[in-house]
Amino acid sequence: MLIIREAQEKDNEQLISMELKAPQGETIQLVTERKDYFYRAKKFKDPVLLVAEDDETGKILAIMGVGPLNMNLRGKNTKGGFIFDWRSNPEEIKGMQRPIFRLWQALTAHMEQLNLDFIFGYVKEDNIRSMKILTRAGTKVTGDKTFLTIPLHKKLSRNIENVKFSRKVNFASDYKKVKKVYGTHDLFPAKPDMQLLQNIYNKLVYGNFSYGNSSIKVWDNSAEFNFRVLNIPTLFKLARPFMNLLAPILPVPRVPGKGGTLKQWFLFDLLLDKEKDLPPIMEKIRLEAKKKGIDFLIYCQDNDQPVEYLEKISWLKVPYKVLFMPLNKGVPLPQNPTYHNPIFL
Repeated sequence: MLIIREAQEKDNEQLISMELKAPQGETIQLVTERKDYFYRAKKFKDPVLLVAEDDETGKILAIMGVGPLNMNLRGKNTKGGFIFDWRSNPEEIKGMQRPIFRLWQALTAHMEQLNLDFIFGYVKEDNIRSMKILTRAGTKVTGDKTFLTIPLHKKLSRNIENVKFSRKVNFASDYKKVKKVYGTHDLFPAKPDMQLLQNIYNKLVYGNFSYGNSSIKVWDNSAEFNFRVLNIPTLFKLARPFMNLLAPILPVPRVPGKGGTLKQWFLFDLLLDKEKDLPPIMEKIRLEAKKKGIDFLIYCQDNDQPVEYLEKISWLKVPYKVLFMPLNKGVPLPQNPTYHNPIFL
């Protein structure tokens, strides 16, 4: 018998194990090693996280969550929900359509109770299966995001003496600055819980890097998860010993071995006054990241608002689709570009 229920702390070990069996990527396969499966849910005030469970075996077949937020939509304060942690058990490939459909129905009922105006989420462009399920349920593709992967092996600027670094970021005052630039973007947070966000910032924001009137912040999720390498292409395996030997003296990237880990920093809230401000900021971040054992920097770019310099220095560009579903009549689709909130990471 299939039952739908709220995810509980007792499910932590089983959910983490389920994710470890679902590698990402094709050429380089990675798995996400979470220290707490619920880390993303805990960033929302009233998250809904449901599982579909086989009552006879106790095995979790699928999980799906929604994080409610007040957000800007076409200039109005609306209540939406971000879809996160949508996973199916990779050991139960056959017959998964029914559990996922039941899970979706239950989650929809919860959304009605929360009086949400809409839900939305990001789906990797090549995830055809998830895209089909969500579009059949009534969601629409409304935008494109690209996650830019920036390596740390190459020097970007010599002019870093005037780059300022603030380790602590006050969310309330920072929010006012960011709102001046992104406040009119759809999906920008409206009336956020200042104390909740300050607590999250204290834990996960590494700091703010600025040069002149330009700045960008760094989000460090390494306390919550790492990526472990399951497999790398043969060419990488052969090149790895030589590249890692040369890495200390030549600008070549570190190549992880099978079983090794990758750590990333995420860049967010780019406030750009002049394009020429970016190289010294990025060089300062690069040097700081190398000291902390970080392997790559990631920036989520809205394709309607590209950042030419970050595109130029990125190594890998991973495309995602923004999917959006109105839950009430008269709720419009978002206009691009849309704001990327770091709590979605």
